[in-house]
Amino acid sequence: MSIADAMTSVYGEKVGFVTAIAGLIGISGSIAVQLKLSGLMFNYALGMPEIYGVIISGLVITIYSALGGIRSVTFTDIIQFFTFGTIVPLISFYLYYSFVNVDVIVDTISQSPLFDIKQLFDFSEASNKKLFIIIVFMIPAFNPAMFQRIAMAKNWQQVRSSFYTSAFFITCLALLISWIAIILFVKYPDLKSNEVVKHLIFNEHLPQGFKGLLLISIMAMIMSTADSYINSSAVLVVHDFLKNMKIKDQLAATRLTSYFIGIFAIIVSLKQGTLLDIFMFTTSFYMPTVSVPFIMACLGLRSTEKPVLWGMGAGLFVVLVWNYYEIQSDSIVPAMFANLVTLVFMHYYYLAKRRTNELSKGER
Repeated sequence: MSIADAMTSVYGEKVGFVTAIAGLIGISGSIAVQLKLSGLMFNYALGMPEIYGVIISGLVITIYSALGGIRSVTFTDIIQFFTFGTIVPLISFYLYYSFVNVDVIVDTISQSPLFDIKQLFDFSEASNKKLFIIIVFMIPAFNPAMFQRIAMAKNWQQVRSSFYTSAFFITCLALLISWIAIILFVKYPDLKSNEVVKHLIFNEHLPQGFKGLLLISIMAMIMSTADSYINSSAVLVVHDFLKNMKIKDQLAATRLTSYFIGIFAIIVSLKQGTLLDIFMFTTSFYMPTVSVPFIMACLGLRSTEKPVLWGMGAGLFVVLVWNYYEIQSDSIVPAMFANLVTLVFMHYYYLAKRRTNELSKGER
């Protein structure tokens, strides 16, 4: 049913309980990022303050997700796929043919310090932060929404083919979006990063219909991501966090929980900071605690409850210390490493201790 359910079956109820809490924290940040994006879209399109856009879109998405369930999540996923799969290639090709000057693009990429890959490895504070972010996005987090997709599959062959297919399309879309960003940078080198999307929608001379399709695709992306996270987190609460309460109508409880999660996400989205800051902060409570033992279980190292709890505690401790001292580089990678080292060490410690006890009993 959920990532916490899987962790419970492998490591025990305490680990599953911690997973449910960490999953809620991590997923709230992802929902908040989507709501903050929708607030920006409302601001761009209608000129209203971002806070009103966040509240309106948050309420609409929450009600939609609570009443529609997984069927509504799947529907918006399909809408997102077709809108993004159509508008992103069209805009990228249009911008390229409206600015056919490959030499300027090549010169800009070769000369601009933004494209100098050596800056990633100069061990400065800024480069370390970028490297940590790259590593974080390379590691499979297995967040609750992603695990829900895996658990819905009829067999592992379907999971594998789904991942291959989505990896292909996501890679193509990511390359096209990067290409759009490069062309805009070449055309408008002084354009601020937080104004790029607004400029593309309202100031770039796109053909009729392109701007509307772009807005629709962005809102479809926001709704698709937000409602899937709300749905999966509601399942976490009802199925794992409150499972000892013997709830009679789990569907009604899940819907009610969706409303509370949506309201909480609206509050989190009003937090100051960039989209990346909010996402990385909340994810730092999930990946260093849950992703490490889950990945290790997938790779074959299935430990017992105590070593996993020790590892989770070590990861959380590093995150709290990182935030307390306000260290600029991200805490997720060091915290995951601390979890991994502690988990492996305590696994073999308890294994050796158990063998020693068995030998002593045998001698008696």
